[in-house]
Formats: sequence, structure tokens, C-alpha cells
Amino acid sequence: MNIFQEIKFLHFFKNFLYSLLNTFYLLLSTFFMTLFSFELFGHTFSASFYGLMYAVAFIVGFWILKQKKIFTEKQLDDLFIFIVLGVVLGGRIGYILFYNFSYYLEYPLQMLAFWNGWMSFHGGLLGVILASFLFSKKYKINFLKITDMLAFLAPIWLFFYRNIILFSTLLKNHKMFWLIT
Repeated sequence: MNIFQEIKFLHFFKNFLYSLLNTFYLLLSTFFMTLFSFELFGHTFSASFYGLMYAVAFIVGFWILKQKKIFTEKQLDDLFIFIVLGVVLGGRIGYILFYNFSYYLEYPLQMLAFWNGWMSFHGGLLGVILASFLFSKKYKINFLKITDMLAFLAPIWLFFYRNIILFSTLLKNHKMFWLIT
């Protein structure tokens, strides 16, 4: 392949990649924020892609732990509930305490408005640590064994979490999100 053929190929590849990313952007921007919504008794309920990715991360983590056969079925079910509550409650409380405490002091009922979103990674992490500790006390399992298993799952969860954050912020604000560094 001579230099001109290589340049042609690179030009073709660049155009192909550009059109592929544009298609990807259009699909995600129309689909990303809200999967569906419906109105019931004067309130609008909606499910977001963000929530779907949380669910997928939890389910994948649950499935992996089930394959490892370290915990009994009952323990695994309880661990799943503990971790989900730890992430959601810890994330929400963390957001309230770390980022917008003065607002929630002024409007305390808004603390319960989970449907408005806004969770903190730091709070979710602390919630998972607390949930793991409570689970270890309930079943008398070594706390480090539980955290070791959860640390194994952390990269999988972080993959979903970071991609949610990346796409939700970039798709809202930028036409060509792949140019953002």
C-alpha cells in the first residue's frame, strides 16, 4: 500500500467513524434521558436510562456473585437488598450533605424527592460500606470477605456509572461529544 492509498484509507476511516459517532449521538440523545413516562393521578412517572444502567449494574453484579457460589441464596438476596439500599440512600444523603445542604435545610421535604435525582458517588460508597458492615453483622461473615467480593464488582459497576455520567452530561450540552477531552 503506497502513501496515497493510506491517506485515502485514513480519510475514509475518519468519515466512517464520524458518521458512526453522529448516528450513535442521535440515537442516544433521543433515547438517553427518558425511556418512558406516564401520568397517574396527576403525577408524571418516568424511567430514565440512568436508572436502567443502575439496574443493569446491580443485576450483573448479582449474577456474578451467584456464579461464584460464595453466599447462600438467602444471603445473596439480602446482600442485594442491602447494597441497593446502601447505594440509593447513601447516594442521596451524600448529595444532601456534601453538595446542597443549605437548600435542604430550607426545604426539608425535598430530601425525600428521590424522583428529582441527584445522588453523590461519595455518599453511595459510604452507604455500601455501611450496608456491607450491617450485612456482615447480621450473618456473622467476615466484613473483609464481603468488601473483597464487592471490590471485585466495583469496576463493573463503575463502568456503568461513569458511562452514565459521561453521556448524560455530554449529550445534553454538546453536539459532538466525542471531541470533549
